[in-house]
Amino acid sequence: MKPLYRLCANLRGFAPIASFFPGVAKKRLLALPFWRPKELGRGRWYNPDRKARCATPDWILDQPYMAARLWQINLIVSLALFSWLAMQAVHEFGHVAGAWLTGGTVEKLVLYPTVISRTDWKDSRHPLAVVWAGPIFGSALPVALWGIAAAFRLTATYLARFFAGFCLIANGAYIGAGSFYRVGDAGELLRHGASSWQLWVFGAVAVAAGLLLWNRLGPHFGFGAVHGQVSRQASLGSLAAFVIIVGVELFVGSR
Repeated sequence: MKPLYRLCANLRGFAPIASFFPGVAKKRLLALPFWRPKELGRGRWYNPDRKARCATPDWILDQPYMAARLWQINLIVSLALFSWLAMQAVHEFGHVAGAWLTGGTVEKLVLYPTVISRTDWKDSRHPLAVVWAGPIFGSALPVALWGIAAAFRLTATYLARFFAGFCLIANGAYIGAGSFYRVGDAGELLRHGASSWQLWVFGAVAVAAGLLLWNRLGPHFGFGAVHGQVSRQASLGSLAAFVIIVGVELFVGSR
């Protein structure tokens, strides 16, 4: 009980949790001052034992704060899920373009929400180029789209920036880590003559560039001093984009 009591005593702004403690522990916990940060707003909870005003958990009494957190969660989750599916689609279209440009034939394109994407191709004159086309095109196209959005100073530029960073990190980690296990595209690259150091360099550069793009995006997603405030239009747009890409892959894609 004592370690748990100390833990709860350190949770600033959560005084009502004392109601779960019996007897003396409850009285001692209620006697502690729980000061709320000024920026969190108006709601407070009265402490009769100390005749002091103590903080109310915003997630219980502050409805605008709770609504803001829901918009934030929706934005982050829907954008991450959309980015995962769109990243796979862009990556596979890179393989498709590489196969067509080198005289190859695409036998099957696997795009489905619940499976890992895959492109089956054959008869290419430059198989190494086809395999490289996936991660390179899958990284370069999102960066180009972000660059266009930034050039026109679109309101949702930070969403394109997040997606570009996501694709860079995903493709870089996929190629770099895959080189150690010789799986996926990394295994195909090694079998067609690529060197391990080339995969490591690509992975390191792509992941570093992706993290650089993500740097300082936190406030746009409700982190830091904004306390969960995000654009509702961006949150709804991310959810709509996720629903659309899932629908397209369900009705058009294959597995």
